[in-house]
Amino acid sequence: MSKISAQRANSPSPDPRSAPVTKEPSSKTVQFARTPAAATRSQAVTIDEIAANDYSLTPGRYVGVAAVAAEDEDDFTEKLREIHDELAELNEKAVELAGRIASNFEELLG
Repeated sequence: MSKISAQRANSPSPDPRSAPVTKEPSSKTVQFARTPAAATRSQAVTIDEIAANDYSLTPGRYVGVAAVAAEDEDDFTEKLREIHDELAELNEKAVELAGRIASNFEELLG
């Protein structure tokens, strides 16, 4: 066995966590799988863009916020009214059932 082979065999393997961190800009783009849902909430950015944002990885720096369409607001208002009407109906039923329960206890307890 040569001297170099013996030294390599006896030395511990380097710890990848102890490697120095460099902030060298690169124009490489990070690639990832896109799903239909993620396509509206994600964006691929270059290392240069990340460096320009002081290495901040907060999503708001890279993904914009879509404007709410007027018909979305109308749909929301309509849905909210439907839910409110259903809640009012359920509350009326709850009052009726509470009255029945109270009268049943009166009968049982005398």
